[in-house]
Amino acid sequence: MPAPISGAPSGAILTDSHLKSVLETCTQTREQCMKLIDKVQASAVAQGQETNLENQANISQEQKALHSDLGQLRGLNRNAILQVRNTKQETSEARQEIDRLHLQLQNLYYEERHLKGEIATCENYDHKYQQLPLIPVDQFLQKQSEHSPQYNDEKALMFARINDELQEREALEKQRQGLLTRKQILIAENKKRKEDLANLDQDLEKFIDAAKPIQKIFEKHLAAARDKGRRDDLGSSDIDIPGMVPQVAFYHSAIGELLVELSARVIQQDIHSAKLGLDLVEAFLDRVVIPDVDLEWGKATGGACTLCFGRLDRIICFGR
Repeated sequence: MPAPISGAPSGAILTDSHLKSVLETCTQTREQCMKLIDKVQASAVAQGQETNLENQANISQEQKALHSDLGQLRGLNRNAILQVRNTKQETSEARQEIDRLHLQLQNLYYEERHLKGEIATCENYDHKYQQLPLIPVDQFLQKQSEHSPQYNDEKALMFARINDELQEREALEKQRQGLLTRKQILIAENKKRKEDLANLDQDLEKFIDAAKPIQKIFEKHLAAARDKGRRDDLGSSDIDIPGMVPQVAFYHSAIGELLVELSARVIQQDIHSAKLGLDLVEAFLDRVVIPDVDLEWGKATGGACTLCFGRLDRIICFGR
């Protein structure tokens, strides 16, 4: 086998056995071509028939060797093409596998990011129990008794605090329902009292209208008393003067006017002033003895005063 031509890559560079055999075959074919060319040129220069026949035989032999090398080179080329095709196919399959694995990796990355986002969303979720106005932990633990179970984790502690808040709210709800029931009862009572007050207002108006004739009688006796010029001091003790009807009429006239004024004060809801006036009238009547001279007039006056006191007491009681 001839030596490799100058400039050919050394075997240290090539490591594949197939490439080495291709390179060697190419070198051998090239050398065979050079030999054939040399013999053809030598045959053209040589003279004589015998020399030509010998050169032609050598040329034919070299051509056969060249054809053999070319055939071998074609086989190697065909094998190389097939190997290249196989390599391309394997490379394509490997690339597809790499793409598939890369896609799976990207999917895993996407799923990882999605799961991390979901975890962060769950951790940062504004739960309803976090919005409850629960009592502080220290206050809750102080509220618990010594026999209460110990809370080893925050979850059990939160459950206990929520249950405690539920019990407190249920108790407050019961109180609220009780207060609502009491409110309804009070509303019904107030409505009834308003109706009674409305009826009393009508009765009071009737009483005022009925007291006008008595007031006229008081005024009549007061005028007679003024004509006679009889006046006594009210600062003395109990008065018992029989026959002094005009003087007593004067007192009762004043009482009648005061009772009418008290009735007006009650209608105007001035209960305090009406009560004070009523106390003054009672104190005055306790010091005055109505004489028996005018029995009809005394009965009328006493009945009117008694009726007025009763009506005013009822109005003041309801007004409170």
